[in-house]
Amino acid sequence: MKYLFATLLSVYLVTSFAQTPQFYRYKDENGSYIISNTLPPEAAALGYDIVTSRGNVIEHIAPKKSAADLAKEAELEKQKEIEKKLSEEKAQQALVQSRKDEVLLKLFSCKEDIIRSRDEKISSIEVLVSITKENINRQINVLKDAKKKMLELQQTGQPLPPHLQNLLNDTRENIKESKAFLKQKKLEIVDVHNQYQSQIERFEYLMEQKKHIEQ
Repeated sequence: MKYLFATLLSVYLVTSFAQTPQFYRYKDENGSYIISNTLPPEAAALGYDIVTSRGNVIEHIAPKKSAADLAKEAELEKQKEIEKKLSEEKAQQALVQSRKDEVLLKLFSCKEDIIRSRDEKISSIEVLVSITKENINRQINVLKDAKKKMLELQQTGQPLPPHLQNLLNDTRENIKESKAFLKQKKLEIVDVHNQYQSQIERFEYLMEQKKHIEQ
């Protein structure tokens, strides 16, 4: 019997609560609060409170967002994403630089070591440059002799042998390729200078930072 009574009481309370009229509190056009069991559409758009008959707030309903507000929020979200991406890229660059610094300090103990390494690398490139220049000079001499032979044949009215024509073509192509290689190596020397100069400056900066920390 007690169980039946409790069940009936619960049903009664739920039914009574469901039948309790809902009240709304909102501001009118003068800014004054109004409590009513009806809610005008214009008030709903501006935000309102669901309250009890005594005015106690049950739930707050925020104003509906305008198209301009939604666009502004979308723009802010987009800006946040851009800032987040930039921050992540900056952190990644810092990590890469940290690893480079670590390698730099392991490879070299002083600035003179970096200069020595630079000069050795440039010296090896300059050897190739020297060999290439000698090869170009030899090819130029071969080309001169071939042209001279071709001129002699033309003056005597003799046909140009295929092997001589091939020699002329191959020699010109070799000279062209050798000059391109020479140009590339000269640019490489400049690049090595620039790269090592950056390393020297970074090394000096790291040493200066280390000195300040130790002090």
